[in-house]
Amino acid sequence: FVASLHEWEDLEAFFEVYREKLMAILKQPASRKNHTNVLMHIQGYFRDQLNSRQRGELREVILNYRAGLLPILAPLTLLK
Repeated sequence: FVASLHEWEDLEAFFEVYREKLMAILKQPASRKNHTNVLMHIQGYFRDQLNSRQRGELREVILNYRAGLLPILAPLTLLK
């Protein structure tokens, strides 16, 4: 949608539609699958700061969160 910005003659109209679409997306709660995806990307960001044991532990906690065995607080606490 944003890539088509150049096709809009009225910038105000574009931002109105953009805002409506954004608000519709934000109304949808994130799923465990979405959270897991983000957590895995964050884990990749810290790849160089964690040793293999720490990476394995974090991965296991993230997967247990995805399976519904742990709350999201568990992987977030490890990332802190």
